[in-house]
Amino acid sequence: MSESAVRPLLAEAPPTLRVGSLAKARLFIYMDQHLAGHNLGSKRVLHPLSRRESISSIRAFPGHVGSLYSATMPHQTAIRLLIDAPLTGPINMARDEALLERVGSGDAPPTLRLYQWSTPTISLGYFQHYADYEQLPPPAGELPVVRRQTGGGAILHDLELTYSLTLPTGDPRLEGGANRLYERAHAAITACLLTLNIRTAPCGTSDDSGAARGPFFCFERRHCYDLLADNDKIAGSAQRRTKRAVLQHGSIILANRFPQQPSAFIEARLSNPNDTQPGIATTYEVPAAPTGYAARLTEVRRVLPTQFARALNAELKDCIWTPD
Repeated sequence: MSESAVRPLLAEAPPTLRVGSLAKARLFIYMDQHLAGHNLGSKRVLHPLSRRESISSIRAFPGHVGSLYSATMPHQTAIRLLIDAPLTGPINMARDEALLERVGSGDAPPTLRLYQWSTPTISLGYFQHYADYEQLPPPAGELPVVRRQTGGGAILHDLELTYSLTLPTGDPRLEGGANRLYERAHAAITACLLTLNIRTAPCGTSDDSGAARGPFFCFERRHCYDLLADNDKIAGSAQRRTKRAVLQHGSIILANRFPQQPSAFIEARLSNPNDTQPGIATTYEVPAAPTGYAARLTEVRRVLPTQFARALNAELKDCIWTPD
């Protein structure tokens, strides 16, 4: 099977198949039938999960991260905290989907997950077309690609910390509408970044982008809840809502070595200043992580759980992933 025939299978699979698989391992079976053993050349398709990985669940063990309580919001039930090592795109998306299903079914409690990406990866918004990704020049156009459950623009996940927060629909923290969750999560991120002397503010206004329209990259779009640092977008979030649960996940940019994705911390530059388009393979090489990134990541990973506990007025309890 040719590369051009194989790669769209990942992003243009039927809606029930095009994000990480769950208990019936739908995506694994689909991709196992279509991709196993194929040589895809220089562009890489991320392979599906194993059946064991695709039905992962969570189980708490004793211990917690301290909680701080807001005077304006009554104390709520505890939230599980998962902090993952860097993982591939399919595993990251499958774990978020597993949380959405299991929290919604009552098999898992409300959960905050912090994670990273083991290799630079593009995630397409749920309604974006794979053909739009195919038009990207390198280096972004040569990166692995997955599809998120949430709408909005594509994100080039690289030097960032990603969070997901999953709550059942009856959770009191959703009172006032699911949009209140954006405000609370972004308040936590704002307080966290302030410990690094990075001052952020909500965008305040939205452009005309929607779930299925707007610039290709999410960080080119503007939503009133987005966080800006010196007018550059540094954090944004999106939601997937079902009848039983709400999943909100978002990216916090801590460095940027891909100028194709405009955001805060753009530290990479074209080697040829005469080039007018970023990311041309003959003139651009992806540099190493810039100085300062590791320190930012360490501090944000340390502080962010406490700030989420304060914003949500909840005790966080450390958790681990275990296979069913």
